[in-house]
Amino acid sequence: MKKLGINTLVYKQDLDKGVLQSNLLPIIKKYTDLVEIRREYISSPQEFMALRDIARQKNIQLYYSVPDKITINHQLNSKFIQYLQEAHNMLCTHIKFNIGDLPTCSQNILLEIDRLSKQYQIAITIENDQTIENGTLNYVFNTLNYLQKNNSSIGYTFDIGNWCWQKENPQEAFAQLQQFISVIHLKTVDNLLMPYTTFLHKGCLNWQNMLLSINDNIPIFLEYPIEQCNLAQEITTVTKYL
Repeated sequence: MKKLGINTLVYKQDLDKGVLQSNLLPIIKKYTDLVEIRREYISSPQEFMALRDIARQKNIQLYYSVPDKITINHQLNSKFIQYLQEAHNMLCTHIKFNIGDLPTCSQNILLEIDRLSKQYQIAITIENDQTIENGTLNYVFNTLNYLQKNNSSIGYTFDIGNWCWQKENPQEAFAQLQQFISVIHLKTVDNLLMPYTTFLHKGCLNWQNMLLSINDNIPIFLEYPIEQCNLAQEITTVTKYL
């Protein structure tokens, strides 16, 4: 059975009110022990330690989502090691970045990323986001092919819903990229012309067949705002396809 996790964006209403992600962990633990933390909602250095301590206490595995590019101007992002250190301090097992200009970087940059991944013992993935720079199918496909040809250890987080903001077909993207996927971000939208996230059973994307098609070792994260009163039902909906 596939593992279902929760990205803290699920609790966007609470986060926007200033609720700390560390305070959400005990609530999320009722549903899963796999949580993806979002860096943009960490407001102080103390929060890193609080997240580590509560995750350890509650036996929760943490992933770390960083809304920044892994490479800039054909070099490692100047904050790359800082981000890895933050993830390491929280005892995260995975960290996710935006693609940046990774496909135009030298093999030496890829080797350095692999070295640091091993040093910090953190798996690294990149994601198709909602930007033109990092979210078109052609760019993502070329990037992942480049990484594969160079035997890079960088994995791939496939966000099902993000393709809609690029006017790309999620099903076609899945067919082309399935071989590269190591993590899935699950969301669906109400329509393709003006996409807006909605309940899984109401959306227009065929996420069900995608989940049924992937290997059991690929974790799936709910990653869209959900009111707490509806979360249990959303989890029930997706669990049928794990």
